[in-house]
Amino acid sequence: MDRLYSLLKVFLLDKFRISGLRTSNNKKYIMIAVLLVVCFAPIIIGIIGLMYYLGGIAIENGIADKVVSTVITATQFVSLVLGLVYFINTVYMGKDNEITSYLPVKSSTVFAAKLIVVYLSEFAACVLLFLLTLIPFGMGAGMGFAYHTMIIPVMVIAPIFPLSVAAIIAVPFMYLISLFKNKGVLSTVLLCVLFAAVFIGYYFFIFSIQGNNPSDSIAEIAVIFERYVSKIGSALPFNLWIARAVCATDILSGLGYFGLSIGCNALMLAVTCLLSSLVYGKSQRSRLEFSNSKGSDKGHVRGGSVVKMLIEKDAKTILRFPSLGLACFMQIVVSVVLPIILVMGNNGSQASVFATIESYIGTLIIPAVGVVGAFSASSNVVAYSAISREGEEYTFMKLIPVDIKTQLKAKAILAHSFNLVSIALFYIVLAFVGLRLSYALPAFVISILFGIPLTYFQIHFDFGKPRLHWNVISQATKNNPSSLAGLLAYAVTLLAMGIVIVACMFLNNATPYVGSVIACSVAVALPVALTLVLRAKLMRDSQKLLLNLGNIG
Repeated sequence: MDRLYSLLKVFLLDKFRISGLRTSNNKKYIMIAVLLVVCFAPIIIGIIGLMYYLGGIAIENGIADKVVSTVITATQFVSLVLGLVYFINTVYMGKDNEITSYLPVKSSTVFAAKLIVVYLSEFAACVLLFLLTLIPFGMGAGMGFAYHTMIIPVMVIAPIFPLSVAAIIAVPFMYLISLFKNKGVLSTVLLCVLFAAVFIGYYFFIFSIQGNNPSDSIAEIAVIFERYVSKIGSALPFNLWIARAVCATDILSGLGYFGLSIGCNALMLAVTCLLSSLVYGKSQRSRLEFSNSKGSDKGHVRGGSVVKMLIEKDAKTILRFPSLGLACFMQIVVSVVLPIILVMGNNGSQASVFATIESYIGTLIIPAVGVVGAFSASSNVVAYSAISREGEEYTFMKLIPVDIKTQLKAKAILAHSFNLVSIALFYIVLAFVGLRLSYALPAFVISILFGIPLTYFQIHFDFGKPRLHWNVISQATKNNPSSLAGLLAYAVTLLAMGIVIVACMFLNNATPYVGSVIACSVAVALPVALTLVLRAKLMRDSQKLLLNLGNIG
């Protein structure tokens, strides 16, 4: 038990520590986070208001327990979709596995410590989601003190189901990886496929339950809502039991349902630990053998273009770490998955959605879809971790006989390549599901143009404040302030183009197509101008930032 506590303490310190927040330079990153919260404030307020409203409806129709169960189930599936890859990366693919393999500690103890770390992360996510949903729901339903008190054990129990499912899925996944020699590339590919499958499967489950019941009648919507809640709320019995315990009016029945749910979740957790810990030791020994053998060709030099060799080196770095590879290729996966989900949500026909948009804004659909299509560029991990992923090997950038501008050019080309592939696939899927080719082609060009300045902005931001000292690669990607900066820059761009498009709608009403021509011209001229400015700034500041590299991050 002491060893478990010691390991857990080390893992938690490594996973959740926030370094450097005492310096004044980090105030700007805190400001970026605050601005993002402000941007999402309307969505948060909308969710709170909706749950408050649903509380009153649920009490009137006697389905309060089903609604609570539905919220718990939805939260668990969101946690599973977003946390599955995190579980695999943390438990099986962490950089610390090579260290823990040599410790005089049982593999089951190490696995238990890592499982607790993942659980705490999932618990934090559940707490946030439940505060936004179950609390306002209870207030709207007029629930008393007992209801709000029972939410606390719900928060504790809820992460167990997605954690157990993730652990079970990871067993065959890691076994399959252990059969192959090139584990880095294979792990990246399988992680991307796994994430896409779970992501699509989640929405397929939701949309299949919903069915095809569009209605404008408030009464019919209420009936449909009750039917959906009854289906989803009853799908997982242990969630329904804990929901009934939360909403129970008498103590005995509440304790009974609570005991049933606790027992079921405890059984799930026990089976999970038993099966997963048996596989963990073997997978880590295999991982250790791979880490000892990798890099056997280190120092191998080939002739050719300097830029090409730098791109190859960067690409190999990305593929060496499965978690980094997944983070980078996720941009491409999401660009394909999102249109598919839109089709599923529209009962298999996306054409009617584009027809509806076109009926409102006409040919302005070109710049509108174009600026929206650039969303993947705002989450280009290859760009916003361009310097951070070098880690402790950042000195390589200073010592090699290649000027920094050439190195940045190689990093920019690789990031542009990811933008090109993700945006191209996004429009290919849209074209197959109903977007006119005459709209898709110019919109594709606009998306590419907007992606270029975003890339230079993200590289410059990361160069200015890289995260060089990391033990887990996610500290250079997931926790990188550059990711927030890219999202904020895209949000500002989206807002600016939204204002232009709305203004041009009025111009089109007065004189047809004049507004569309202006909007398309702005959608081309704006990113081109931003590209010239931001690229020049990156190259101008490159030498100064290189000299300062290592004193920051």
